[in-house]
Amino acid sequence: MEYKVKKTTELSLNEKNEICSLFLQVFKKEKTLDEFNKQFLNTTKGYSYHGLIISKSGSIVGCYSCIPSEYQYFSDNYIFGLSVDTMINKEYRGNPFNLKKIANLVYESMLEAD
Repeated sequence: MEYKVKKTTELSLNEKNEICSLFLQVFKKEKTLDEFNKQFLNTTKGYSYHGLIISKSGSIVGCYSCIPSEYQYFSDNYIFGLSVDTMINKEYRGNPFNLKKIANLVYESMLEAD
């Protein structure tokens, strides 16, 4: 398996559709492409972060998404991340380190961001 992080603006149309399809498989609820874009592009930065687990066949089997949001803490502004829609295909569950790995990759990407 391969692990990577992409911003919403870096995802291809096919990858967005795969994530929406995985959402349906895991949560038994449809998420349209329009809903996906509204959720993950209407943010403080204009994008969100998506930690992806990609199978050997190249399909997305896990996703850990984090929406950046700006908060004021006393007189300083900070960007925090709200984790949403965490999902792993049923056939790839069982190893808790898969989730930990993609979550940590997302956090590292957020810290490295400008």
